[in-house]
Amino acid sequence: MKQRLAHDFLKEAFKKLPDKIALVCEGLHYTYSQLNTLTEQCAHAFAAAGLKRGDRAVIALENSLEQIVADFGTLKAGGVFVNVNFSTDAPALARFSQYLFQTAPALVVAPIATASQIIAACAVLPQPPTLFFVGGSHPQGLDFTQTVTTANLEPFPNQNIDADLACIIYTSGTTGEPKGVAIAHRHVIAAANTIAASLGNTEDDVILCALPLTFTYGTYQMFVTFMTGARLVLEKRMNFAAQVLKPLAAEKVTGFAGVPTTFNQLVQFEDFNTSEYPTLRYVTCAGGAMQTGPYRQLRRAFPDLKVHLMYGQTECARIACLPPEFADERPDSVGFPPPHTEVFIIDEEGQRLGSNQNGELVVRATHVTYGYWQNEIETSKKFRPGEFPGDVWLYTGDIFRRDEEGFLYFVSRKDDIIKSRGEKVAPKAIENVVSLMPGIQEVAAVGVPDEMWGEAIRLFVVLQAGATISVREIKAYCIANLEAVMRPKYIEILDDLPRTVSGKISKLTLKTSQ
Repeated sequence: MKQRLAHDFLKEAFKKLPDKIALVCEGLHYTYSQLNTLTEQCAHAFAAAGLKRGDRAVIALENSLEQIVADFGTLKAGGVFVNVNFSTDAPALARFSQYLFQTAPALVVAPIATASQIIAACAVLPQPPTLFFVGGSHPQGLDFTQTVTTANLEPFPNQNIDADLACIIYTSGTTGEPKGVAIAHRHVIAAANTIAASLGNTEDDVILCALPLTFTYGTYQMFVTFMTGARLVLEKRMNFAAQVLKPLAAEKVTGFAGVPTTFNQLVQFEDFNTSEYPTLRYVTCAGGAMQTGPYRQLRRAFPDLKVHLMYGQTECARIACLPPEFADERPDSVGFPPPHTEVFIIDEEGQRLGSNQNGELVVRATHVTYGYWQNEIETSKKFRPGEFPGDVWLYTGDIFRRDEEGFLYFVSRKDDIIKSRGEKVAPKAIENVVSLMPGIQEVAAVGVPDEMWGEAIRLFVVLQAGATISVREIKAYCIANLEAVMRPKYIEILDDLPRTVSGKISKLTLKTSQ
């Protein structure tokens, strides 16, 4: 029986729906036939430039047609795509150089505007990669568009098996240095099938993706769309949540994905809350827990909308999902593990815990990935042997509890638990309560060193537009609504919270800020 590979999604959709619109990007529409042809040409162009089976291709682009063509062109040529965020500030350049040394790419695709920085970063590698530039030509690199569109357009022969790597996706770095997660074709297939089944995706869907394709959550919007023969509406990185409003209506979007920040911002826009989107069937929220206040605002604005609250990690794309029919009564739950996925909650000695006990979540599933690229030490910490030979369990580093009915609840990241006055305090419990205070848009709580309490709680608050709330008022609200051990010692009102490139709140930055 023929094995299915990640790039077969596009090939199969092309055979079935050649003239159907597959992608909308920057106002332009591309059919499955056009997209399949471009990716076949890209595979030939990359192979001619030296990419072989198993070689890495670093794609340093923002969401665009070129990024999708490069991703699938790499896969069709037998390679491994590595989508990375690129910025010219010093810390980002240092991190990009680290990615290059770790992955030793055969080729790099980047915007022409970054040519000088890319050339300098690649020049110090033991084996400099072939460079492709988008948006123009350069003496030290190939013009991506010209090279691809003049290449052979015949189908590129499959070379891989499903155990081969499809991509390396770097973790968001929310609590530390990003690590490259090694994801095989079989992991992509299993996760995409799980996601599509839970959302009921079909070829009639129009899926809006404003999440970066450097982020697992964004990457799977692409995979699920092409697997089901749906249409992908791809937006550039979403710096402002209001960017989604225009394509929601114009493209008749049926579903879109966001991180908690997306919805925290969207519910503040009158245009979002008062407009009608008759085709919008569902939204998904992952990449962190949606706070209770914004969830209730979203449901008031769209009472018929199916809201899927989900949990996953780059290391395992879908671990749990709350069916929409339970969301109103349990908005703080992430539901249940999907079929073919098993989870345990364990204590610090590794013993399995019962209902309503907090412990680390451990996952066993087909789509648990291989581990971290070129990082055996970190791999051994999170990917550990299970009960059978070859069985690998993912130790998530996240604290969960499970109620008597089996619903899972995210409590905190292990590293985020605040140890204050001899007790363990979950930041999310504080954030959920404070997010319900009228006039508050977003909240983040962290622990900071304290001589008396071990750690004191420091609360960061972003106000809704036009709200005038003082620190004293927030403190009074906390005294009235939080247990003594959960009350913040310090409160700061900010214009915005620091974020990772994937849109998550960077608690690492908050912990180290003065």
